[in-house]
Amino acid sequence: MSKLPDLKRILREDVPDAPDWINKIIYPVNQFFEAVYQGLNKQLTFSENFASTTKTVEVVTTSGYPGTFTALKIPSGLATTAEGVLIAQISLKGSSYDIITTSPFINWVDVNSVININHISGLAASSTYILKLLIF
Repeated sequence: MSKLPDLKRILREDVPDAPDWINKIIYPVNQFFEAVYQGLNKQLTFSENFASTTKTVEVVTTSGYPGTFTALKIPSGLATTAEGVLIAQISLKGSSYDIITTSPFINWVDVNSVININHISGLAASSTYILKLLIF
């Protein structure tokens, strides 16, 4: 992949033969150039560039887990149907340093902009987790 060009702005001196009205165009064009340059230079977040949102939810597993799981319903907050739900962060409630030794996986479906989580695999029974989800 090629590097971004060093040119970020157009100066009046760059177009000496242009009519005077060019001054009115240079400023908004430079603003656009700057925004695009910053965005392409690793400074965009998911929420600034993609239809996405993050949600933090608490999940309590029962003693009958993994066979028994209480489904969750979370409004997506998106204007479109969600295409993915990823676990961005997971921790046992009250202990952010306990290591999760399995890879949790979410079984979900978007029903009218509500994310229905039918099961999350890889958790321990009788435990409470805090999940930060990325919905996109």
